[in-house]
Amino acid sequence: MCQQALTCHQKYYKSCLPQLYQAALFLTGNPSEAERICGQLWTQACQECDCAMEQRQFLCRCFKALVRQIRESGIPQQELALDHAIGRALCGLTLIDRCLVVFSGLGCSLEELSEILGQPVWLLKGRLRQAMTGLRKSSLVTQPAS
Repeated sequence: MCQQALTCHQKYYKSCLPQLYQAALFLTGNPSEAERICGQLWTQACQECDCAMEQRQFLCRCFKALVRQIRESGIPQQELALDHAIGRALCGLTLIDRCLVVFSGLGCSLEELSEILGQPVWLLKGRLRQAMTGLRKSSLVTQPAS
């Protein structure tokens, strides 16, 4: 690992890698696949990193690479290994909608989502609202009666 990649790794490891893994897990539904993708993307991102880059910018670059890798590889989204209603509800969403929900849940702004997904903010705003509404309805339907 070159010095620049090592510096980026040290600078962003604790703050960005867990979020990248969490996003990969929720988008693929498979812990081992998420770990594999995450490792590849992390190595690549650190090698291409400009150490003056802000943390959010670095994380958005990683998220963008994650979406590209999932699209290109055609990894099917499996039912999440996590046993809860949100995990099951995510399975019913398209890749773009899952990305919107997951990345917004990880703190990405609409502008960052537009950068990551390559779509206009106005379109993503409506899709995010629809995805969240669908998730709420789906998780309420699958909640056990108390």
